[in-house]
Amino acid sequence: MTTELKYCCGLVNSNKKYLSVGFANSVNADGTSLKAKQRWNLEQGDDTVFLKFGNNYLTTDKMGNVTCSEEKTDDAKFRVETQTDGRWAFKSVPYDKYLGCSDTVNTNATKAEEKQLWTVHMDIHPQVNIKSNIRDRYAHLEDDELHFNEVIPWGADAIVTLEFHGGRYALRVCNGKYASTSGSLVDSPTDDSLFILEFHGGKAAFKHGSGKYMAAIGPKATLQCAKAARAKPGKDEVFVLEDSHPQGILIASTGKVASTRQGVDVSAKHALDTEDIAEGTFNDKETWQLEYTEGKWAVRTAEDKYWELKATGGIQADASSKSNNGCKFELSHHENKVALKGSNGKFVRPKESGHLYANSDSSEPADKDLFIFQMVNRPQLVLKGVQGFVGHGSRSKVECSKPRYDVYKVTCKDGYYSFQAENGKYWVVEDDQSVSLGSTPDKFIFEYISMSRLAIRGGRNFNYLKGEQNGDFKCAGTEIEAKTTWEV
Repeated sequence: MTTELKYCCGLVNSNKKYLSVGFANSVNADGTSLKAKQRWNLEQGDDTVFLKFGNNYLTTDKMGNVTCSEEKTDDAKFRVETQTDGRWAFKSVPYDKYLGCSDTVNTNATKAEEKQLWTVHMDIHPQVNIKSNIRDRYAHLEDDELHFNEVIPWGADAIVTLEFHGGRYALRVCNGKYASTSGSLVDSPTDDSLFILEFHGGKAAFKHGSGKYMAAIGPKATLQCAKAARAKPGKDEVFVLEDSHPQGILIASTGKVASTRQGVDVSAKHALDTEDIAEGTFNDKETWQLEYTEGKWAVRTAEDKYWELKATGGIQADASSKSNNGCKFELSHHENKVALKGSNGKFVRPKESGHLYANSDSSEPADKDLFIFQMVNRPQLVLKGVQGFVGHGSRSKVECSKPRYDVYKVTCKDGYYSFQAENGKYWVVEDDQSVSLGSTPDKFIFEYISMSRLAIRGGRNFNYLKGEQNGDFKCAGTEIEAKTTWEV
């Protein structure tokens, strides 16, 4: 299943400085950008929040002094008061005073004025699935609206990108349009499509400046503003933000695509439709979700079933749970292709009939055992690493420590990916293995590590893309590690 996000953020004061952790757990507001010492986790209670840095909590006392402490006490509890411009005020629960910054960070103010207001810069991967908490259904693009009616968030149309606009957020869908208060999608972010992001008991709410919350409304569960303003969101106005698994098609060595078009048997009998390839749309019966579990992978269908290895060696998509050993496969990468090994220790390959069987006795996968896995639910990609976001800003050099991300269009041919920036230029690997923007795309390879994390290989030796603290983004990695792992 999908995984609920952990909310990490930076807090920016009226002087455009970030709340930071200093020497000996002191707290200041000297940060000029969102780096490691400016990242705070929002740990939530029922109607309060704790600001956590590492294993320590931001704590105040009756004198207004602020520090970080390992103790999680009432002195670390704050209530959030959101403002119409999207900023937050943090009010100490035991002392009824506001977190702010004059000469020092303190909680001395009895009113939330300019120095006590913080812009919340969320430090999460912005591409998410959104689930209505009360309907238990996911949003996806349908009839030029966002409807909460999918049991499983399936395909690119279920990915929503959270765009940060000066303290407020816009919800961008896969066609490039934005959710608005009326329920219709609009071409660009305006006041009617910008919302204050709130959190209530671990759930997210999107509040318009009018005081009304977005909700899933009507028989189609359309995302739009509720009729009346509220002090707090109702049950149908809170949502769960989740990471998503990679979804894609599997193309066998025969050039045929794996599917369940003819029942529960998984077979590779049909060639891909050329129009589908051009448009990037694929039949649900030939699209699979890879779910990382206990060091192996399960393969899920749009009908909420899983691949299972049967006693005969055949693969059928009829398991209701992935807990069975026969539902777990080893996934190995072989340049632009992958191999799947069943619980019987044999590789999966198509028989002459097209049916998939785990019956290859090779110690290493043969050509017949190799598939192209083409990811289809990230046609627009944002990359986030341990140093920050990947982007190029106004420059041609691509870097990995940006506080703001750039969106790249991703296309795949024969298992090789290319990246295109919004200015029309492509990623190219230079002689020093750095990445810049150019007119002719270079080829890259994806390797899947876990749920929403992958490694990317490129350059003349197909080394791993590695990010450094200074922003260097080069095909210089020789192994999968933190610096070569990218959240998508």
